[in-house]
Parts: sequence; structure tokens; C-alpha cells
Amino acid sequence: MKIIYYSPHPDLKLNSNSGYGTHMREMITAFKKSGYEVLPIIMGGIDENFDSRKDMSPSRYITNRLKQIMPAKFWSTLKDIRLLIRDRNSKRILYKKVEEYNPDLIYERANYLQLSGVNVARKFGVTHILEMNSPYIEEKTSLGRGPSWLNPYACYIEKQQILGTTKVAVISSALRNYFMDKYGIESNKFTITSNAINPEKINFVKEEVDMIKQKYGLENYLIVGFVGSLYPWHGVDLLIRTSKVLADSGLKFKVLIVGDGSRANELKQIRDKLKLQNIIIFTGRVPHKDIFNFIEAMDITVYPGSQNFENWYGSPVKLFEYGAMGKPVIIYDQVPIRDVMTPNKDGILIKPTVEELSSAINLLSNNSKLRHQLAYNFKNKVHSKHTWDKNVKKLLNLGSPE
Repeated sequence: MKIIYYSPHPDLKLNSNSGYGTHMREMITAFKKSGYEVLPIIMGGIDENFDSRKDMSPSRYITNRLKQIMPAKFWSTLKDIRLLIRDRNSKRILYKKVEEYNPDLIYERANYLQLSGVNVARKFGVTHILEMNSPYIEEKTSLGRGPSWLNPYACYIEKQQILGTTKVAVISSALRNYFMDKYGIESNKFTITSNAINPEKINFVKEEVDMIKQKYGLENYLIVGFVGSLYPWHGVDLLIRTSKVLADSGLKFKVLIVGDGSRANELKQIRDKLKLQNIIIFTGRVPHKDIFNFIEAMDITVYPGSQNFENWYGSPVKLFEYGAMGKPVIIYDQVPIRDVMTPNKDGILIKPTVEELSSAINLLSNNSKLRHQLAYNFKNKVHSKHTWDKNVKKLLNLGSPE
């Protein structure tokens, strides 16, 4: 089977260190490992520094001036129009590639206002699978990008994406139900493929783990850890406030925060204000190949979530990496998490509050047997059910349907 892996959005780079970059690369690898020939067509380019839109972009000065004088809705609409223009260009490129490559399947990572993949697949009569990882229109607004005059048209495109594809791959039952209710589409159109892991990449080097512990002074402490980009919806601020409560209670621990992001400076200021410099350690950005050494240094892994940014549909890649490494997990309680975890069997699910997070950390800090049991259960589940290879088999009907 010949597959085109298609990502039409001009901002998504294949080699990005972000979660979406990992997702794209691992799905391509899983298709190849299953014996399929794959041609990646990534409109955002391969490298993080590549900018596929530079030929269309005004100077930074002009852009900033326009933002100052234009109403937010006008600016948002203008950006939407540029996306539509880009999608028309992408459609021509994809059309030519399909003619040359003659694929059996187009697998597309869907995105906001991008209809080119569905249209080209329909034109050539090629089987098409659409991977939808978020409610794009709602997400655009919630991330502060503002409403657009094209919102009704965006809804039309989103519905056409779902109706026009052969199958929709969604990352959670919550997202499936959202699209079903919004557009009146039957459940058999969807397959749930939560995020996953590549077992071949789950490894660590003991000597490097020891060096990490020595470098950050972690020896003889309980280590609570978070790995990920430092964005508002991850709830790292909650972890910091919780650390103050735990420190005041006398718990001997340290917090290892691995990653970088838009909130890094703000989070460090919160830490410093609470006088937790000796407890909370920010490593900054770490190459993905080294991430597992840092996870191995942790005794308890957390993904707190935020009450202000509820991730009701998402499936965090780091959850599966925590699990695959055999670490006990404390994570926010939402439907996508319950899709893959049984509470108090595979991990501890909490409301994103200081009270619940501190209670969960205290529970695990005082009960090594429970830590090991939760870790053992979830590790077995991740390795047996949540690999990228299993996702490919499920999507191509080689495994059990959802």
C-alpha cells in the first residue's frame, strides 16, 4: 500500500520538538514499520526554522502596525483569509503529487480551514483518513486568537472535512461526541486513536540519570516531576502553589520541571515569590532524546491541568511516556484520561486544585507499594494498547474497531 501523509497547515513543522511534531513523525514511522510506502507532504516544512509563508509575509514592522490599528476581529479574519489562500496553493501541490505517486490512501493531519486534502482525495477517488486532534474553531477562540467574520464558513469547512473523508481519527471519545453532536454525524464515522508511544524509544542511560541527579541535587529526595511545554493549560503554576503547601508540611521533596514555553518567566517569578528556589528546579528546554533520562529520575510524575483551561478533549503524549517509563501518574480528571486510565488502578485522577494535588502527592509519598502498583498497571496497559503501531492497525482495520 502507498500512503501520502499530508499536513496542510503552514505552521506545522515535521521536525518540531512539540507534541504535534512527535505525533506526525511517529505515525509516519508506524506506517512504514507496518510495511507501507509513505510519502510525507508537510506544507509547514521539515525543519523548525523553515517558514513556508515567508514569500507572503509583510515585514515585521508592517505587521505590528497593522495589529495596532486594526480591530481584533478584522486581524483574525485577515489571518483566516491567508490560511484559505495557502490551502488553495496546497491543493495544487497535493493534486500534482497524487497524480505522480498514485497513492492508495491519503492520511491527513487536519487543521482549521484546511479542506484541500478531502477535496483532492474525492477528486481522485482515493481513500482518505482525517486525523482530528481538537475542536479547531473552539480552540482558536480559547487560545486568544479571537473571533473571525469567517467563523460560519469555518464551521461549514469543518463539517465538509468530516463528511468528505472516509474515516475520522479522533484522540478521545469526548472529541468524537463533540463532532457527533455538533454536526449530527453517526459514531461509525469515527475511530478513537489516543496518543501513544514508540516502545523502541522508551529507554534511559543510568549514568546520565545519575548525572542529572547530581547536577540538580536530587539525591535523597522524593522527586516530583513534570515534563512538557510551559503553557497555561498544563497547570504548572498549580504544581508550584501546591509545592508551597507540601514544603510547609515538612515533606522532603524536590520538583523537577522539564521544558520551556511562553510562561517560563512568569512561573519562575511565582516560585521565587513563594521562596521555593531550593525545591523547584526548571531545567529549560531538553532535547527529546534526553527526556527519558529525566523521567527516570522522577519518583512521581504529574500533569496537573488547569481550572481556567480545561482540556476536555486532549490526549497528552507525556501521559503515555510517563506510563511507559513505569512511573506513577497524577493527572487531571477528564473524559480523555478516563478513556485510557482506570482511576486508582492505573493512576490518580484529580480536580486541578491545590487541595487535591497535595493530597495525591502526600498519598504516594507515604506509600511506595501503591506507587509501584499504579506504575506497573499503567505501564502494562500503555505497552499493550497504546503504541503508534497499534493505532495504525486500528485505523486500517487490522485490529479491533473502537
